[in-house]
Amino acid sequence: MRILLCLCCFLFIAAHDTPIAFFKIYNAQEGILLEIIFDTDDLSNELGIKTNEWEASLLQNYIEKHTRFEFDSCPSKALLKKFQQRNGHTELLLLFDDVSDYSSSILIENNCLLSITNHSNVIEIGKGTTARSFRMHKGRTKIKIDL
Repeated sequence: MRILLCLCCFLFIAAHDTPIAFFKIYNAQEGILLEIIFDTDDLSNELGIKTNEWEASLLQNYIEKHTRFEFDSCPSKALLKKFQQRNGHTELLLLFDDVSDYSSSILIENNCLLSITNHSNVIEIGKGTTARSFRMHKGRTKIKIDL
């Protein structure tokens, strides 16, 4: 419920008091997916490139450089499937390579947009009908979640 409330505030409030991005990991029919929602202006400033010049490879490289994921102690790469910009936000959909399920743990390293003062990355892990959320920030760039 907290994530839903945060997401609604994030999507509908133009001026953000707290810079934030959302990362949601969950099982789907095609495998384990990662959905990311960034503030478009924040990401554009971080990349140093205007939004109309973005290409999938640029975003893929940014995610690879600023994140790392391990499922049950096995490293996995998140492959960008699509991205879109709407309502001042950039939404990315990625599929984890060579991972079909996770049962015991997930290790996440994430320093996306941490050059922005007070920026937070909210991670939501969905497993079955339950979900857990974690806040990552400049002082907490690595977490291990035991499921």
